[in-house]
Amino acid sequence: MENYIPQVARIKKKLAIMRVRDKEFNVFGAVSHQYKLKPVLTEQELALIEAKTPYPLPAAFKTFLAEIGNGGAGPDHGVWGLYLSGYQDTPAQITRRQEYLPVIFSPDSTPEDWKSAVEHLEATFTAPEIEDQLTVDSCAQIEPETRMMGGLLEIGEVGCGVSNYLVMHGEHQGRVVHNPHYLGKPVFYEQDNFLDWYEEWLDNLLKGEGHIPIRINGTFFSRGKHTAEKILQVYDKAAIVEDKLIILTALFPGSGLSPANIAVLEKIYTHPDERLKWKALALLTMHAYDIARPLLKMEWKQHQEEVLSYIYTLADQHAGDWQEEISMFMKSSSSNWVLREELEGLQ
Repeated sequence: MENYIPQVARIKKKLAIMRVRDKEFNVFGAVSHQYKLKPVLTEQELALIEAKTPYPLPAAFKTFLAEIGNGGAGPDHGVWGLYLSGYQDTPAQITRRQEYLPVIFSPDSTPEDWKSAVEHLEATFTAPEIEDQLTVDSCAQIEPETRMMGGLLEIGEVGCGVSNYLVMHGEHQGRVVHNPHYLGKPVFYEQDNFLDWYEEWLDNLLKGEGHIPIRINGTFFSRGKHTAEKILQVYDKAAIVEDKLIILTALFPGSGLSPANIAVLEKIYTHPDERLKWKALALLTMHAYDIARPLLKMEWKQHQEEVLSYIYTLADQHAGDWQEEISMFMKSSSSNWVLREELEGLQ
């Protein structure tokens, strides 16, 4: 079995970084999941679920459920979890036998192949003798789209009637697909498994992609590939704090800031709005740690969790400077189990 442990660690770290970077939820769909994860499933809970399903869960997806979370943060509007009673909700999600709802497409299927398969499947499901056999799972009564999406587990909503699905059996088990429109042929994502698909989403976000453009003085500002100078100029023109916060977020993917840019961030750190102050401190932690360090030390007593989350996500190479604080936090009564788990690797 493939070793997913290194990838799980990378995903957890990248997700933690996005929690710090995108506190305004400017990424498409982030307002739905807010980068939060549901508790992982235990081995016993996974065994109960698989006992109620006809096929074993794909390995990468099962690893996600056991090591990262039973749904929550994820591409588009997030990833749905599993219930102990089976899959998410509909009868088609709890397919009892392969012949009821087989996968009827592949990456190489043409529109003509899909049309032919749909027409055949519609005829099969309308035959009275077959319909009687299918009532055990209520499959004969479900909507045409669900019949066409047989063998798939719906794992999340893209929006506007489009969803993401996990292929549950067959040659392409474990890959993720989406339906482009009602009864349209599902499209395969490029990645080979769920974890690769999920990590690709995070990698794109960390590059600055996926953010919703905002309107500044009548002009749309999209993060794009602007220089730090341009971003800070747009920041000055913005009149609303919420817009300023989103604009500053565009500085995270940059490889470095000039001394002049750093000076602007130091000034923003003194802003009376706490949100702008902490956004500037996050950027200083990432781009100018020597300047940020005394500021972080000053904030430590009243904002322990925020400071340590910045060290973990933005300056883990300097964790040696924070061993005393990390030790104190780990001995405290804080219930932030996510941060506790993250900091274990820095001790």
